[in-house]
Amino acid sequence: MRTTLFTITIGVQPMLNTFQYRILLSLFSIILLLSITGCKAKSGSEVNWPVETAGEPVSAGLLYTNTKYGFSLDFPSGWKSFTFKEDLVDYGSNIKAPVIYFGLPDQEDIFAVGIYTREQWNKLAGIEGPDGKAGATPLSRNNVYLFDYSAGHYAVNEEIQKRRLEINDIMATIKVTDIK
Repeated sequence: MRTTLFTITIGVQPMLNTFQYRILLSLFSIILLLSITGCKAKSGSEVNWPVETAGEPVSAGLLYTNTKYGFSLDFPSGWKSFTFKEDLVDYGSNIKAPVIYFGLPDQEDIFAVGIYTREQWNKLAGIEGPDGKAGATPLSRNNVYLFDYSAGHYAVNEEIQKRRLEINDIMATIKVTDIK
């Protein structure tokens, strides 16, 4: 069984009860969603659009490749105009880690991929989450980073809700490469 490490769990002190934790989670989510603006590629990120070749079928997906952190994702055709934005998230406890938000023009934060060093992951995995359990399992890892993801908490319209249903399938396509 895979436990997901959610972004908000990092800054929460173990003394918070479940009700306080939920309030903090809601406030953090609102602040995070309101603070996300723009979408520019950072160094090491690129989008590879599929190219038709004679006699070969074109993949229905769109490939996002990030050489800075060493991972790629394949997006289905409904994400043709996907956007991405890298941000540095302060989790508290002296932990700041990059997060890449993926979305579409109507909503730029449909899901996020968290990128952690092994030291960061070990610190974060020791924090008790809302389910009363500590210790999460990363989705994937390379020689430097561990990867996890979380979905946004809302959809602005029905089209975005359809795309939200594809997040697990997108994340199942993650391919990692070692960083040199």
